[in-house]
Amino acid sequence: MTAPAPRPTLEHLPLPLLAMPMGTGGVGLAWRAAQEHLGAPAAVGEALLAFTAALWCAVVALQALRVLRHPQAVLAELRHPVRVAFAAAPTIGLMIVSAFLHPYAPALGAALWAVAVALHLLVAMLLLRRILAGRGEVAMLAPPLMIPLVGNILAPALGARMGFVDLSWMMFGIGMFL
Repeated sequence: MTAPAPRPTLEHLPLPLLAMPMGTGGVGLAWRAAQEHLGAPAAVGEALLAFTAALWCAVVALQALRVLRHPQAVLAELRHPVRVAFAAAPTIGLMIVSAFLHPYAPALGAALWAVAVALHLLVAMLLLRRILAGRGEVAMLAPPLMIPLVGNILAPALGARMGFVDLSWMMFGIGMFL
């Protein structure tokens, strides 16, 4: 008889869970567009986006608690050649949350978008620096590496509607360059 498997703890909470709001939020934004252009029921998209906001808050809070209680585990994931790319997921999730909130609270949505973009540029720059400085590994060339780059394309799609036209063009240019 084998010993029971160890219970999962906060220490082992995977960094890739930060990408969940990107998926649910993307579907919610697509549904919102389907409502606008195709007449799909608005409640479905808004419910998905509300769920995304709650999910983003929960996952980011758990990861923040993990940083406080198990910093060595988080640092180990940030040193991992593939998992490090998920460090950009919370900023993309925050961009999606800002787009959800913008129709209801324009100033809050715009402020959250601006914070998300600033943080995203910082994270993307640090990841790109790691690759260009030669500290990257071949394993970094996995699909998750696209997460920091995708945020530079998503930001203008959301920001232009909020009135950030020039900044959105800048982000689009960065995204296309990368």
